[in-house]
Amino acid sequence: MSNEGVLQRVLLRLQANWRLKIALSGIIPLAFVGCYLFTQQVAVGPAHPVPQIGLDAWFPFWPDAVSLYESLWVLQGVAPWLMTDRRQFESYLRVLCMMTAAAMIFFVLWPTANPRPAVPGSANAIYRGLISVDSELNAFPSLHAAFAVYSALGCGLALAFLPRRRGLLAMTAIWVWTAGILTATLLTKQHAVLDLIAGIALGSGAHLFHRCSLRMPEQFQDAVAVGAGEPVRRRRGEFEA
Repeated sequence: MSNEGVLQRVLLRLQANWRLKIALSGIIPLAFVGCYLFTQQVAVGPAHPVPQIGLDAWFPFWPDAVSLYESLWVLQGVAPWLMTDRRQFESYLRVLCMMTAAAMIFFVLWPTANPRPAVPGSANAIYRGLISVDSELNAFPSLHAAFAVYSALGCGLALAFLPRRRGLLAMTAIWVWTAGILTATLLTKQHAVLDLIAGIALGSGAHLFHRCSLRMPEQFQDAVAVGAGEPVRRRRGEFEA
């Protein structure tokens, strides 16, 4: 497949149901931020400090890694924007919401904190903005790590249309990016290694559930949708461009 052919297929995928994708790109982050900040106000009991292990000492405090840390929100959009199968798209977002809700329930019932070092005067504005709204709570499991891993694994499904060599190059770039985001969570001291391990496990488990849901019979998927309060409708096939 030529470069022009690949680019054309990517553009067609981006155009598929673009209005819905734009709407959800705004609604979901806003809903997440609101719920995330709310959980920091209603946590049950005092926060438990996350234990530090030997690996934590390997990562110095480097606030300038915040730009890489925040690039997660770009990575999160790659998989859903490249999806054209409505069933895959809805399952991906549904499991993402379920994973987020499970973590937030845990944050409320068993609050944890990852104390930050003193902020140096040279810290950039992005880092200062981050810590001004995000407290030290909601540390374990790291939702940042869970989102990064879930997004990267989702890209593996969304980029399956690429020829093998290009797909391998694309996924190598995605995983290098993901590894950078995970490292940045430690360099900015937003999370400890144990937070990361739990978050990676959460994101991987959510992806496995997403994969399994795609293999469910149609009737069972409709039953799950009704249980979640969704109307039963035909959700199969391709998006309309």
